[in-house]
Amino acid sequence: LSNLVANELFEGMGKSFFRAFVPAEQERLSDSDILAGIESFSDEILSQIKDLASKVSDLVIVTGEFEEDGRGYDEETRLYVRTLKSVNEKLRPLADKVYECG
Repeated sequence: LSNLVANELFEGMGKSFFRAFVPAEQERLSDSDILAGIESFSDEILSQIKDLASKVSDLVIVTGEFEEDGRGYDEETRLYVRTLKSVNEKLRPLADKVYECG
């Protein structure tokens, strides 16, 4: 899941959102616009996962989590961490089992 989110965010369907979040020479998006974008993007990823799950008998998803404090992260990485967290939170209630390693 970590790779799917990164690939879609930076190269796929989220590319336009990513470009707006980290503009070259424009003002940044407002916090509410960023949150709305993350929610919309994570809903789309979740929709793709549900579609895949409807086509298979068993689906195993491996994901990761990262420190949210953002110390040392650039804007792109902070956006990725927030987006992955949103997808993970939405996916958790749909899972039959969740295993955490740490």
